[in-house]
Amino acid sequence: LRTNAMGQDLNRAWQSASQEQSPEVLFVQQQMEKYGVDLFLDIHGDEEIPYVFTAGCEGNPGYTPRIEALEKHFRSHLSELTRDFQTTHGYTRDLPGQANMTLACNSVGEKFDCLSLTLEMPFKDNDDAPDPRTGWSGKRSRQLGKDVLSTVADMVNVLRRHSHAVQRPKHPAICRLHVQSLQRLSVLTVQQHRMGLALGVEKPLAPLPQPNDHGKQPPALFRQHILLISTAIRG
Repeated sequence: LRTNAMGQDLNRAWQSASQEQSPEVLFVQQQMEKYGVDLFLDIHGDEEIPYVFTAGCEGNPGYTPRIEALEKHFRSHLSELTRDFQTTHGYTRDLPGQANMTLACNSVGEKFDCLSLTLEMPFKDNDDAPDPRTGWSGKRSRQLGKDVLSTVADMVNVLRRHSHAVQRPKHPAICRLHVQSLQRLSVLTVQQHRMGLALGVEKPLAPLPQPNDHGKQPPALFRQHILLISTAIRG
């Protein structure tokens, strides 16, 4: 369901990314190293659990009370905004030091000492707020996106408070968004060979050029159109 052309599961490659097997993960890691990460959200859909929920980094070796407090802040604020999000149902919590570090959420959270969460949505419907007509829908996903960004806006000034573990980036973020812009961002749709962005930014990005004759994007052009949401919230 989420493998690349080499058959690599891209959410199990974060400790061994390579140009040969998982260039997608390797490139993102390189950009994270360059710009830094204050917040990482890995958005998924779960095939079995009929709820919206998050999975955190409680099993990471470097999990601290600061990260735990940030996770609680995120969940509490989002719960207040929408009945679609809840904290009762979800994955079994990892024991201390027992996290699978090949997952993006755990790997990024550990490396950058940042709030890092996997956000799961249901494939069919949310049992806490079922809709017999549409089930879980694009409309509800968009609203959840708005509520998530409102939560991020509420937290933007505390994501790095009292933390000196991560060196600040030497270069400006690829795209800086003010908090007001974050609230206007509802959906980021990524299609193969194309990125459509509706962010309300000061300088909108141009559409991604069409693939060449071999069906591949020129690396330089592709790099120019990468948007790192994790670094954009510095405002």
